[in-house]
Amino acid sequence: MKWKLMEEGKEMLLSKEQKKDLLKKLLACSEKTSDLEEGAEDLNSKVYINYSMQTETGKAFYQSLSDTLLLSVLKKRADQLGHSPAQKEMFWVWRVYIKARFQRWPYALKAAGLSKAAGKGGKSLKQSEKEKEEYSRYLQMIQEKAAELCRMPHPKEMPQILEGLKKRGISWSDFVREAGIDRNFFRKRGVYTVQDLNTVEKEQLQALLMLAWEIGRPPLKEEVPKILLQNLMDKCGSYRNVLFQIGLEPIEKKRSFSMKTEEQRTTDEKKHRRVLKECYYQVLSKDIQYQKDIKMLCEWKEKEGRLPERKDIDPETRRRLQKVCGSWENALRQLEYRKR
Repeated sequence: MKWKLMEEGKEMLLSKEQKKDLLKKLLACSEKTSDLEEGAEDLNSKVYINYSMQTETGKAFYQSLSDTLLLSVLKKRADQLGHSPAQKEMFWVWRVYIKARFQRWPYALKAAGLSKAAGKGGKSLKQSEKEKEEYSRYLQMIQEKAAELCRMPHPKEMPQILEGLKKRGISWSDFVREAGIDRNFFRKRGVYTVQDLNTVEKEQLQALLMLAWEIGRPPLKEEVPKILLQNLMDKCGSYRNVLFQIGLEPIEKKRSFSMKTEEQRTTDEKKHRRVLKECYYQVLSKDIQYQKDIKMLCEWKEKEGRLPERKDIDPETRRRLQKVCGSWENALRQLEYRKR
């Protein structure tokens, strides 16, 4: 059957009726045939003429298909096979379309929610579903643990999850990111305003705030006098919530749980300097030049609608910000802290 194609600019488009008819016939052909390569090499076959990406009709038909439809075809085939389909297990037209849309076969399998271990030797759908459920439990467990501790759990505190992640080849940092454990998470589930502070506790919080301004950032726990720290944590439940009472947040590592040897931590001063270089933290400074530089950064972001890159800011301003904030990344993070 020949199709009359409508031209729009340089692209050829199919009518709704043409698309519907082609889709119906392709689905029927791909489900009934035992030869998954039928028509792939026969340039005169109806399958090739109507569906090959080398023909105008085929290209127009492919472009009319949504990602959702292509993924539904992939998932239906997985249901038929009982496992994630390998490329050779898909009818050639669908295989070509899916690869063209998602670039790589594993990307398509992932988008369809299927195991990337494809083929008969891969995981069964039942096994994949079981692993998905287990992984969902892991995500829920770490969220509950983080809310309970009011901080990021250490991998050693959750050995069952750590072992499961190792088997899947998933890093702890990626897992934490997928679980959504970030500043916003703790704002929603980790902190609250303590209403019944007595006079002594208010004075202790004020002393902590003064210490923060003195060192120019939120103090590390080990920098706070032990008695003061313990009293406030007993009252507020966690160090994060202690800082929340005075408008601050704990210092946050850019990469979770990077390990260092003891030789790298010879003195407290060196330890703090190294830690801070790898962290995000609020900068507390009343320096007029710093305030001007941060204001300029805010205005630039508001005007351009994105965070500036290094090249977008003049070198002198950038150097000043990096010196005060410890790094360019932390200078940009100040814009987030100011949203609070």
